[in-house]
Order: sequence, then structure tokens, then C-alpha cells
Amino acid sequence: MKIRRPRTRYCDIVVLLFALLPIVDSVNGVMVRSGFGSVGILYKAMIALFLFTYLAVHGALKRKGLGCVLLAVLYILFSYGVNHRIGEVSQVQTGAMVKVIFNIVLFALLMRSVSCGLISGDTIFQILDTTAWVFAAAFLIPYVLGVGYGVYAGGIGYKAFFYSQNEISFAIIVLFYTVLYKVSLKMEILSVIQLLLMLLCGVLINTKSCVFGCLAGMGVWILHILWKEKLRYKIMVTAAAALGTAVLWKKLAKAIGNIIVRFNALDKKYGSSLLTTILSARNVKAEKAYTELIDSRFPVFKTLFGNGFHTGYSVEMDLVDAFFYLGILGAIAVVFFWVILAVKSSGNLRRDGVSVRLFGLLVALFFSFCTGHVIFMATSGCYFALFCCFYLTYSRKQ
Repeated sequence: MKIRRPRTRYCDIVVLLFALLPIVDSVNGVMVRSGFGSVGILYKAMIALFLFTYLAVHGALKRKGLGCVLLAVLYILFSYGVNHRIGEVSQVQTGAMVKVIFNIVLFALLMRSVSCGLISGDTIFQILDTTAWVFAAAFLIPYVLGVGYGVYAGGIGYKAFFYSQNEISFAIIVLFYTVLYKVSLKMEILSVIQLLLMLLCGVLINTKSCVFGCLAGMGVWILHILWKEKLRYKIMVTAAAALGTAVLWKKLAKAIGNIIVRFNALDKKYGSSLLTTILSARNVKAEKAYTELIDSRFPVFKTLFGNGFHTGYSVEMDLVDAFFYLGILGAIAVVFFWVILAVKSSGNLRRDGVSVRLFGLLVALFFSFCTGHVIFMATSGCYFALFCCFYLTYSRKQ
């Protein structure tokens, strides 16, 4: 599929800034492990500042949109401030507060840039498409060279020089489904190669959410082709799927075997509880957090407005974390955003008529709900903001 290139220098700069994210995050992973601190959030803040400055200079900041963002930020600061005042906040979770504010602001700036015509839905698509190539290079070149870091003990999983496997797993999901969508529109050799590279990244990182998320997408796409497309296209897809399976079979079989080994270990550790094993004990963390909430000094306030990012309440499931961090109102806001995202993007999805695009959105939301590390993290939050803009603004038939 040929993507229409943006026509302005501003668009080119925006594409470049986001496309460099995988390289910056790789450098950030090395620096954090070496004790030099994190530069990743600073680079992402620079992107947001660039977007804000350009919008401000061109008088494109909308008061109504700014008011909604300001209201959300003030609410978060209110919850954090009150809990900090009563001695309920640790410095560690201050980072989560900063990151969720950053994600809200970045998404708002991207959407405003599109709505006022500074960039287009095509630009968002190009950002994700270009980033997929850069990400594959940043992930696979160290793998070929035999350097980088593992994910789990025993040499299971590989994440190059990136730091957080959960955030990188979500980034792979976003980029994989973007490329899968491109391939589903028009199968070209480069696009198929790009798809196989992203699938290989998902297999190598070996987190169960990433491996099964990518494989499920491939399955849905193949079923869609076999059900609706012409015979010639069915043969092409079947041949490409067979080639991809043959190329990646050894890695794929090993990845699935490692997942089974980890699953059995977790099953044994958690007393044969299937739900606990699947969720990696996140439900146990939720129960503990609920007990701490009930036993706290201000349970009613914390239920309504959250605990201000208290360390002991981290569950690693975004909606549940939103409830404990920001209260019922925060959880309602997350659900409301998910619903608005689904409703407003439904028009673009209907026009496209491509099932994998809808499935990709569902996988991303499922990842956020069950695995977390999206809304309250900067790297995955950045990719989620781009993914949401892609669904809200891009349609091949517009």
C-alpha cells in the first residue's frame, strides 16, 4: 500500500521525531541499566513541547479542548496533592502521575494538530509505518549481533536494549497491527517483509500477551481472506502464510514452548488457580489493594478520588489501577474514553471494511485492561496515543 506523504516540513519533522522513538528508547534502556537515569521521558516531553509550540505560534490551540485537558490534569493533581498532604504518596508513583498527564496532553496535541489541518490522518499512519521499520531495526540488529538483554530468567525472551518488556510488548502490538492493516489493503513484498519482521519481534520478546496477540491477528486476517476474497488473493495469502510459518517456525515453536513452561511454573506457584496464572497474580494484587483501601484512614475519599498513586495499590491492570489511583471518577473517565474511541472510530472502521483493524483496536484495549502498563507509562502511552489518533482520523476511503 502506498502512503501519501505529507506536504509540509512540519509534518516531516513530526514523523521524524516519532520515528526516532525506538532508538531513543534503546539508548534509554542502556542508560537506566548503567545508572545514568532516564532520557526517554525527556525526549517524549520534547516532542509534546514541539507540538504545543507550533500550535501556539499558529494560533491553533482551542480553548474548549484545552479546558478538558486542564480539567483532567487538575483532577489528577487534586487526588495526588490531597493524598500527599496526608502522607499517602511515595516518590516512586509520582512518575506514574507525570506519565499519565503526559499521555493525556500528547493525545490532545496530536488530535488538535489533525483537527486544525497541520497534520492529517495520513501523517499519523506514516508515523506508525515508519516507526515500525525503525523499531524492527532497533530490535533485530542487536539480536543478529548477539547482544542485548533477556526478558525472563533462564534465557527466555529477548528485548534488545529496551528496558520494559511490558511497554515494548504493547509497542509491538500497535506496530504489528498497523502493518497488518497495510498488508490487508494491498499485499506488497516490502509490506509482507515488514509484517514478518514485526511478527518476529513479537515472537522473540516471548511475552504471552504479545505472542498470542500477534498470532490472533494473523489468524483473523487469514480467515477474513479465505472467507471473503477472490481465489487469486486466497492463494497469495495462503502462500505468504506458509512462507512466514516456515521461516519463523523454529522461533515460534520455541516461544510457545517457553510460554507453556512459564505457565506451568506459575500454575504450580499459585496453587493451580487458572485465573491467577493467566493474569500473573494481578487479581491477587487487586484483592490486596482493595483490602488496603478498606483499611485506610479515608476509605470513602479514596474510593471517590483515588489514593494519589500510592505504591502499595499498583495492580498492573489499567482500569483497576485507574480506580485505585484516581477513584471511581478516574475509572469512569477511562471507560468513557474507551467508549468514545470505539464509537467515534466506528465510522472509519465501517468505511474501511477491514476486520483486522477493528480486531487490532480490541487487542490493544484488552492488553490495557488485562496487562496494564499503557495508560500510566510513557513509552506504551505514546504508542497508544498514536494508535488512538490513527483510529479516529484515518480512513482509506475518506
